[in-house]
Amino acid sequence: MKAFQEQIFNPVVKIVNSDGLSPILEIFNKSNYVWMDDTLSFTVLEILELISLSPVSHIPIAETEVLSGRSGLSLLLGSSTVENEPQIVEAALRTIHNMFFSHSKIVSALLPIRKTLFELFRKNDGIRVLLDDLQNYDDPSNMNQVRKLCCGILIGLSDEPSINQILFKVELGQLLTDIMKDKQQNEEQSESFNELKEVVLKLLEKVTGRESKTVIREAKDHTLVRLEKASIVANTYITYKQDELLQIIHEYLKDKGLSKTAESLLAEAKITPKNTIVSPFIPKPKPVLDRIVVNYLRQQHRECEDPISVLPEFSLFHKHSCPKPGNSLKSAKCITKRLNMSRICREPQYLGFDFHKKNRKHIYSRLSYSRPLITQSDHITSVSFGPDSSSLYFTGEEGDIYVCDIKSGDVDSHKIVEYGPVRGIQFSTDRLIEPKMLAWGENCSYLYSVSNLTKPIFEFNDCFASMFSNGNDLVVTSSFNTTRIYNLALQEKIAELTDATEENNTVACFSPYDDLILTNASLWDFRMSPKAVHRFDRLSQVYVNVFNPNGLEVIINSEIWDLRMLKLLSTCAPLRDAKYVKFSSDKEAMFVGYNDYSSGNIHDINSNTFKIVDSSSYQLLASHTFDKNSTIVDFAIDPVYNQFGLVTSNDTKNLNHLKLYEFGKSRRDASYDEDEEEFMDEEEGEEHEGEEDQDDLFDHPLFHDDDYMSDDDESIIILDAEDDIVIDDFDEEMDDLEDEEDDEEDEDDDDVSEHLIIELDDESDDE
Repeated sequence: MKAFQEQIFNPVVKIVNSDGLSPILEIFNKSNYVWMDDTLSFTVLEILELISLSPVSHIPIAETEVLSGRSGLSLLLGSSTVENEPQIVEAALRTIHNMFFSHSKIVSALLPIRKTLFELFRKNDGIRVLLDDLQNYDDPSNMNQVRKLCCGILIGLSDEPSINQILFKVELGQLLTDIMKDKQQNEEQSESFNELKEVVLKLLEKVTGRESKTVIREAKDHTLVRLEKASIVANTYITYKQDELLQIIHEYLKDKGLSKTAESLLAEAKITPKNTIVSPFIPKPKPVLDRIVVNYLRQQHRECEDPISVLPEFSLFHKHSCPKPGNSLKSAKCITKRLNMSRICREPQYLGFDFHKKNRKHIYSRLSYSRPLITQSDHITSVSFGPDSSSLYFTGEEGDIYVCDIKSGDVDSHKIVEYGPVRGIQFSTDRLIEPKMLAWGENCSYLYSVSNLTKPIFEFNDCFASMFSNGNDLVVTSSFNTTRIYNLALQEKIAELTDATEENNTVACFSPYDDLILTNASLWDFRMSPKAVHRFDRLSQVYVNVFNPNGLEVIINSEIWDLRMLKLLSTCAPLRDAKYVKFSSDKEAMFVGYNDYSSGNIHDINSNTFKIVDSSSYQLLASHTFDKNSTIVDFAIDPVYNQFGLVTSNDTKNLNHLKLYEFGKSRRDASYDEDEEEFMDEEEGEEHEGEEDQDDLFDHPLFHDDDYMSDDDESIIILDAEDDIVIDDFDEEMDDLEDEEDDEEDEDDDDVSEHLIIELDDESDDE
């Protein structure tokens, strides 16, 4: 193979063998500095584009490192981002396109080279760069050309099954559909857009596993057209060659080791076996019986109304049909019906599989304003409830921590960081020993005892964040290039995790069993000799970097990864653009924040919004939006009760507010002070005039029934959801009941009604 390559591209082979790529890439690396002219970068990229036409240069280009430690593929991907000049982006993508382009006939000797290239591409986060270019590149001069090159590279990458599975899970089809809907302004763009459409159709075919014509036809055809075509297909008489079927059966029997039966069929049916052609190229796949049967069964599976991915073996004698979800196992939509059912049915299986989830949704979809705690001009950087929920801790820009008693409103302050602000705090969850508190600033962290905030127990240097382990006996600290693990009992460092190739901006965390560390989308085992177990694909800039409390999944931004198979399971839209998440006390819900106030990274749309996501189904449960002039700095979740602490910043008034809210109440149920400015948005049509204030949901007598409440009382304060709409089913049901009672009762005189009410009040006062 090497001699063959030397014959067709001898100059490239000489450049590679003489290590000529190193000075070329070094010049390219230095030409990327801001004070250098783009002409030099463009010239070097043109040279690399010509060199990359030969397969012998692909791995050397990708692996050759410059003095700064970056590889050639990393330099090319860095030049392909949307921040660079249009001509630089296009030239870099052309070189990458030559390296990963999927040819119709690939020489078998090139397969190991392509496999190595795929691994290097994923290691350098190439998928993230391509997806970002498809979504955000908007220069009109060469937008279609850049998108076409990105799609061509993705077509080549989709030859790898693991990458194809990732592209399918990130909903690439929706992105490509939006691209094809773009309108072109002139004829020149229209020509390039038509070329782009052809490449997009090929990519859709590779990712979805279906013919592009079928995908487009299903997208364009109306219902009547589909019915007409289905009628034509149903009335078509289909014939085929019997000899071809016997030939396929003969080959199937030979593959299964039934040689005598195959020879008997060959002699009796008088069919001629096909000759095997020896070719250096990979032949086109022949129609085999297994593939025909699988496609036949897959087509049956496509016709299912609610297809599922895990199924038993299919039968060839009976038509396949996925089980339909029944409503008999679901609990009632009305909260009163569900609570009444809980008094009747003692067994959980009779209440419905979503009984507790619907109760949680009903409670968490209601957020009522309780009262203000702090209003000051100094910046509040973070907030957290104390271990016993009787006090609220919040920190400031001057290194102070403030302890606010929730009942009395008294505030005490302590200096815990000498220089700079306090960026965050965390309390230990062990109730058997005295609670500890971690507080971190810009370059150090401190361990305090909650009862003594004057002097730290231990100091962790050179870190920007720290976290307790789930057993509260270990602490992990995060810095820009190193992650360290400390033993609190010994007060010493026990492990150090270093990844010199990447700069870390994420907060490291422990797995639920404290045996693994997740930092910067990399999974580490620190128990024996610290080593990297796996590195997940980073499909966007990493902010969220946590384990799911169930111990089976990893959440990296909006992507959900299976910890057992190390595959992408799905994506969660509410987690897109999230900067941090916090779990509820029973780990059944995630509270999503969109602002990193310390670094000034404020979300354009969701700056005044936080969302709640189910931690098992990853569905959006509720979304609460506040005044557009306010920016959410941080929030705290009460580990015991239903309270919720929120810190907002109003830049127009230069004020910071710390307010207390409560879940489970609507605004009509809460005691609302009209003089207090409360700006939470409500759904249109939610307010009804003339309604009486209704009792709090937790004052319902069913909630005081000991038989109803489970041992895990906090499980009632998580919500499950099918969408982000707040459904006031309890209020609507109460309104309907009141209307029915009003219709059945006779109309009484207003004075008599008033007199009766006064008598009741008097009786209650006497009692």
